Amino acid sequence: MPVAVSTAPRAASTPAGGTKQFHHHVVGELTLAYESLDLRAESDLTLTIYAVEPALPTAQALALLASWAATATATATAVDSDKSVQPQ
Repeated sequence: MPVAVSTAPRAASTPAGGTKQFHHHVVGELTLAYESLDLRAESDLTLTIYAVEPALPTAQALALLASWAATATATATAVDSDKSVQPQ
């Protein structure tokens, strides 16, 4: 399958990357690698992608937060389901 290659000039700004630190009140310090790219279609928009290596403590902290979010979502869905069932 052919790959489309853009010949349009690149935006004036270059991609930026590095690491960024966040502090979460429960899991503490999080260090994420990031890369930011300007979007060609919208000159005032930037896409930022964050990533973390699986073996790092930040990955474990994010997994913990994700499990809490999944539990909260499942609980909310169950509560909503119970409300939709009408007693006979």
